[in-house]
Amino acid sequence: MVSPIPLRSWRSALTFAVVLCSAVLTHCSKFEAIHPDDKTAIVYIVNPSPFVAATPVNVSPLPLPTVPRGSPRAAPLTLPPGAVPEHVVEPNRAGLKPLAVPPTPDGEIDLAPLTQTPFSSVGRLEFNLPGDKPGYFHWCTAQLIGNLNVLLTAGHCVYDGGWASNISFKLDYNNGAATTVYGWQCAATVSGWASDGLYPFDFALILLRQAPPAGQGMDINIGATHVTEVGYPNNYYNGEQMVYENASKNGQNPSAIASKMGHGASGGAWFINTANGYSAVSVNSFKYDNDPNTMYGPMLSKLTLAVYDFVGRGCLDQVRPSGSPPAAVASTAENPTTETSMSIVTEDVSAASILRIENSDECSCEGHARMTAKNNSSTFRLVGVQRFTTSAEGKEERETEYFVLKPNGSKQLGCIRDTKPGSPTCQISNLFTLESDRRVDNESPPKPVVPAEVTIDAALAVSDIGQCIAKCSKPQPNDDCLDLGQSAIGALAPLGQFTQQVDKSKAAPDGTIIQKKAIVTAYGGDPNKIDDPCIRSDMAKSGDALSNRGLACRIETKTLLPVAGLKTRLTMPAHVRGQPTAWNAALTAASTVPATLFPQKTVGPKIDFSGTNAGTLNPLFAGDVHAVSAVSDKVLVASTSNGCLQGAYKK
Repeated sequence: MVSPIPLRSWRSALTFAVVLCSAVLTHCSKFEAIHPDDKTAIVYIVNPSPFVAATPVNVSPLPLPTVPRGSPRAAPLTLPPGAVPEHVVEPNRAGLKPLAVPPTPDGEIDLAPLTQTPFSSVGRLEFNLPGDKPGYFHWCTAQLIGNLNVLLTAGHCVYDGGWASNISFKLDYNNGAATTVYGWQCAATVSGWASDGLYPFDFALILLRQAPPAGQGMDINIGATHVTEVGYPNNYYNGEQMVYENASKNGQNPSAIASKMGHGASGGAWFINTANGYSAVSVNSFKYDNDPNTMYGPMLSKLTLAVYDFVGRGCLDQVRPSGSPPAAVASTAENPTTETSMSIVTEDVSAASILRIENSDECSCEGHARMTAKNNSSTFRLVGVQRFTTSAEGKEERETEYFVLKPNGSKQLGCIRDTKPGSPTCQISNLFTLESDRRVDNESPPKPVVPAEVTIDAALAVSDIGQCIAKCSKPQPNDDCLDLGQSAIGALAPLGQFTQQVDKSKAAPDGTIIQKKAIVTAYGGDPNKIDDPCIRSDMAKSGDALSNRGLACRIETKTLLPVAGLKTRLTMPAHVRGQPTAWNAALTAASTVPATLFPQKTVGPKIDFSGTNAGTLNPLFAGDVHAVSAVSDKVLVASTSNGCLQGAYKK
């Protein structure tokens, strides 16, 4: 067994501070926006604090806004040219309960059956607003949307003269109890609401810290239709139980429905029942002061999708959407020999090694749980594991350890929670993540040369790609390098474009590097006939790293010639990050060729195979992509966690 290779501990370079700013948003430096004077600019707040479920002294409903008839704040907003009804977010069907809204007559309030869809994804949102006394909270209504841990609610439930704080979401709240209480990570709305208070923009989205079981879909630009309204209004059951009401909505923005719901119902969704399941099309927003029986809500739009996408990425960046929103699965291109599909994926397609929690009497704290690294393959694996430690005093440390796991072997990493020396209680928390995993020939592989200013994981990636270029330069067929040929263009085009346009330059170009249209066109398809569930592949530079902040996406070829029925698949997870050697002097000196490195498993692309012979090829050539390099203007070489491959990335 080789000796562990520790990396130095480090603190996050980016620390977010929660600042409640009541000044004009365009002059508040703590808010991010696309354009300060743009009503569609996204503004957001980030919560840096660990979540602790609050025990409020008093929780009162947030008053449902009422506005005078004819108020310019509620003036109808004309839909932009070309806007059409569109299903943009798929429900997370994995955890959805049966689809069933009882056939209650329109205009009648009834208790919501919490175990049925869409009610099983709705809960009470509790929070503080600036000026609240300690222990005094407000409540609104919110619901889970899609599979990105995102809540949809009203804008005034997040920003009302100042940003909300201490936000918690109580799923399936019922008479003081909830299925689960979730903490928040960040919240976002648009300046059209936060700056100007315009009700067509009265929506907000919130990212939760934990992963809830399921979320509903979202449709945009929906005109007159029949909806099911949900909420926790205080005028029914004192807001302690969820109620619903069926109604017909008009086609304006803000839209109107007949509604008896009052304070506390703010943010409750208006759902429609479609072939895709239940989808939110609006939320409870306001009433006119002379009409207590009509509820108004913003028509969800492309802008809502942009905020959803932004929040789903952790409020990390600002990019305008391009292409189509995430439909279920894309259609195909026209060229039958290179037919390609795109789909959203969430599973790990390449892991040979895993981390798992086990019971252990050696761990002294509650649960007696420890983390173990397990090799599920028949080969030796060089594994990198990061440990994130938090002490009772809030001190945080990170370190990464590299070690070799024998075939089907395992290694104990440490207790999930542990005691501080001399203390009888649990005061240390450990979080473990699998950062890298690669196949090696034996249990004592050579250690890479690590120049100054180069991390060990980057040095390993440089070594990987150097070896793969040497192996792939041998005549084909080649047991050490799989040649994917021309038929892999659809899958390799994004990586090839990345290398060609970015890695060879000394600075990140402005704007988008590669979009769906360019990828589809590159392999002979018609970009007007293929949907794009991946939304985008927008690139942004941060220091010496380049990021692609598109949503998780898999691009799959029709067939890998000459083997019929074999497909090659490229998976681009959310927050893909690459480190081009050309942007770092130390990496340039260490590498023999320009390459783009993906040293971290959690933010790197993956390549695998499906269909005929996939079970044989995956353990030998597929896995996490550690590095790529263009060896010609048409051929790309990639080093993966299991081997080497090459193929054409353009005609």
